[in-house]
Parts: sequence; C-alpha cells; structure tokens
Amino acid sequence: MRIILILIVFSYRLFAQSNESCISFSHYIHNIQNPEDMLKISDTNWVIISSMAENENNSGGIYAINTNTEKIIPLHAVIESDNRFAPHGIYLREVTKSNFRLYVINHASTEKIEVYKLTIINEIPQLTWTKSIILPENVWANGLVADDKENIYATSMYNPSDENFLEKFREGIPTGQIWKWNRISGWQALSTFHFSAANGIAISPKSDYLIISEWATKTIYKMRIDSFELESVKVDFLPDNIRWTHDGNLLITGQKGLPHKVFTSKGIRKENMYFKAIKLNPELLTYEELIDGGNQNFANGTVTIEVGNSYWIGCVQNDKIAIYTKNR
Repeated sequence: MRIILILIVFSYRLFAQSNESCISFSHYIHNIQNPEDMLKISDTNWVIISSMAENENNSGGIYAINTNTEKIIPLHAVIESDNRFAPHGIYLREVTKSNFRLYVINHASTEKIEVYKLTIINEIPQLTWTKSIILPENVWANGLVADDKENIYATSMYNPSDENFLEKFREGIPTGQIWKWNRISGWQALSTFHFSAANGIAISPKSDYLIISEWATKTIYKMRIDSFELESVKVDFLPDNIRWTHDGNLLITGQKGLPHKVFTSKGIRKENMYFKAIKLNPELLTYEELIDGGNQNFANGTVTIEVGNSYWIGCVQNDKIAIYTKNR
C-alpha cells in the first residue's frame, strides 16, 4: 500500500493519435555499445551519448556524434580514484554560450554522479571532469536533471541492498524515490512518495515541476516541486528516458514487456525486443504514437531525441543508434 502525504493524485485518460505513417526508418549509426541515454547540445551539431558498461568487468564511455557527418568522437575525461566507469543517465545544463555542465550517473564501485565542464572549442566538444557527488547507499540512480540553482534531482530505481526488488518490479510495488541534492543540504528525499522502478525524469523550463517515468507500472507522473502535488497517466509500455522536443512536448521511449524479464534479459531476446516512442504533451492529456518497433537488429529502445527532421533512438543490448525520418 502506498502512503501519500500532502499529495493529490489525478488520473487522466490519454487520447492517442498515431503518427507512425509520417515517420520511417532511415539507417543506423554503428559502433557505440549500449547507447542508453542521449541528448543534443543546443545550437550545435553535436549529440552526447552515454554508453553503458556491458557488465561489472568492463567500462562504458561518453561519446559525441556530429549530426551532419555522423562522426563519433570519444570524450575522454579523468575520474579520480576510480578505475571503472559505468555511465547511465545524463543531463546537460547550459551555463553560458558554448559552456555547459554535464551530469552523469556512474554505477562504479560507489554509486555517484560525475560532474563535468563541457565546452565547445573550435566547434568540437571538450570534456573536463570537475567533481563526484556520492549518492546515498540505498539509491541505485537511473535518471537525473539539474536546475539553474544547481539543485540536482535523481530517480532511484531501487535499493541495491533489496534482494527482492525484481519481484517488486513484477508486482508494481514501490522500490525507490526522487532524491534532491544541493550544496547546503546534500541529499534528501524530495517527498514521501515512492515509485516502482523510478526511471526517466525531465524538468520543466521554469523548474517548477518534474515529469517522472514509473517504469514497472507503465505510469507517467507530473510532480510539482513546491507542493509535491501529483498528476498521472498510464501508457502501454515500460516508460524509460524522457526528453523535451523543440515544440515543448515530451518524447518518452520504453520497452514492451514484463519489467522483471526486460531488466534481466541479455542480448536481443523476445523479452526485450519491442519498444515504443511517443510524444506526450506536458499537461498529460494527449500523445502521438511515433514509433512502434523492435527486431533482431535493434531492440530494447530506451531514449528518443529530436535532431532536425529526424528522431534518434538509443538502446541497450545493441551497438547502434536507430535514425528515423519525419516525412512531412
């Protein structure tokens, strides 16, 4: 049973409109393992990619891709006192023109967030590590955002010491919260509300609300940051990462399967093959079905970003990014 304090939960019925006929598959960009999360650097021709580690014995990486040439550049950054780099969710905040702050969740020997300075020098992105922020011991983070005051909001998918988290995913039982960090208070739970596999997260342009994917229950939440008031909608897939579009809507991508089986499946299998991408309005009232896909070449879609007249889709258990073109 969920205990909700000072919260109002609304449920809306989504009105769907299919847009699949206006979008077609174009091609793949190869040779990036597990491009789980992506974002575009505003006013540039560059996309930043988080390449997840395959397992506990290897490392992942951060890459940049030129959207014109599709050339891949590894962004090398030194992380102090840690030999393994296991990036997951990423977020980019513009500080000044050509000067950004990149936040990266790192499932290394200690759960932490890596903070980098990202600059554009001679039209090429350069990455410099600045610090690590250690996460609480009961947090396995997935997505994160930051506001102009340098408050960080991160989703905790589950507690790493909870041996029953997969069964809780299967039953839709709460497993984690939204956590907030700032320089003065450190980490604190944002509210008393718990989610079953909190996953993707987005922050509004005015930093007054968050959009959160509750992966295991196929639910999207809108949470007011000042009052913790909640609104929610159901979707028909496991919602993963969330990204804003140019026109102020939300791109949400996720898998079509059972949460405990998708989470544990390795390689491209029927348990994780199929995925969906939608465009959702921030009032949680209407959405467009953009892509309903998945096959032996590309599966387990996790994120969609808008790049000019195309959509780029990232994934895990693959070594490629899928490019879809808008035909209108």
